[in-house]
Amino acid sequence: MAQTEFGVNHPLAVKVWSKKLATEAIRQSFIGKFIGKDNRSLITEKVDLKKSAGDQITCGLRVQLNGDGVQGDATMEGNEEAMQYYDDALVVNQLRNAVRSKGRMSEQRVPYDIRANSKDALVDWYADRMDTCFFNHICGNNAQTDTKYTGNNATLAPSTNRHIWAGGQSNDQGLTSSDTFTLEAI
Repeated sequence: MAQTEFGVNHPLAVKVWSKKLATEAIRQSFIGKFIGKDNRSLITEKVDLKKSAGDQITCGLRVQLNGDGVQGDATMEGNEEAMQYYDDALVVNQLRNAVRSKGRMSEQRVPYDIRANSKDALVDWYADRMDTCFFNHICGNNAQTDTKYTGNNATLAPSTNRHIWAGGQSNDQGLTSSDTFTLEAI
């Protein structure tokens, strides 16, 4: 009698596993708490996109309102604030990693589940990589030029008025161990 079987390495099993791995990695990462589904989140989990050709996505970024507003019964009309938008382009690519077991006999020689440990190791790797990419971007670390560590997108240096160095220094190279941040600097 013939039986339908989905073996350990069947492609359908891997697809479900990879989706679970990505979900667990996001939960485990530091940046997971900043990811959400609405535009109030620092990182938007899913942008509504239709599949089409191309390797770049352009997203609109709404600037936070910063007008004074009006108090009391002051007239609102004529004091409205215009919303402003910027745009950002993201390169679409994938970054993958894998582990491989020597085989069932090798797996039998140890008292733990190699497949489960493989998934856990990949979750750890992916969560760490997401955090690394996030901090490279949020800190403006453009010294890192390998896009495998910047989420497949080059980082932008912060604008000149957003740099603060301890000890009155004006660049990273001038910092020494005696240059420490004080509460005033922070």
